[in-house]
Amino acid sequence: RSNIIDVYSAVDMCLPGILGFKSILNNNCKIDIPDLRLKSERDKCEIFDDDYATRYNFLSSVMESCEAAIIFAKRYAAACREKGESCSDARRREELLRQAEILEHVVEHPARNFREALQALWFYQMCVLMDANLHGTSVGRIDRYLGDFAERDIAEGRISREEAQELIDMYFIKVAEMNKVWSERT
Repeated sequence: RSNIIDVYSAVDMCLPGILGFKSILNNNCKIDIPDLRLKSERDKCEIFDDDYATRYNFLSSVMESCEAAIIFAKRYAAACREKGESCSDARRREELLRQAEILEHVVEHPARNFREALQALWFYQMCVLMDANLHGTSVGRIDRYLGDFAERDIAEGRISREEAQELIDMYFIKVAEMNKVWSERT
């Protein structure tokens, strides 16, 4: 039955900005996201069966994790806004305030452009790495998630190829920074 929730659908519905791969890979179509905290919404998804308690607890934990990721991003947004408002360098100020706007949007909503898609991917990576205690994880082929955004933004003049490359380079530097340091005895 098509309306029964599986693990991938549950997470996808809860984090449209971070895990909205269905959206990203489908021309960034908006995803209807039910509020699974509401019994009426859960009932629509037919999650009640012999294993209802397990599914309910799972879906509740998914929602809680997703809300934590949203709070996490909004804290970064607040920090960027605060630093931007007190920055004397006009160029850096603009950059920080733009970053704050991106961070306020991306985790809760599908990305609208390349910068947002890349930021959403980075927050997804950070959340996965925190959950995995910095052990090896991979987001797979980022060209599948980001390529259309980059091509569209370049074609529409919102970003140059060089700017897109610089952002990708910075993303890979940040990913490389997220590494667990092991002791010699390990």
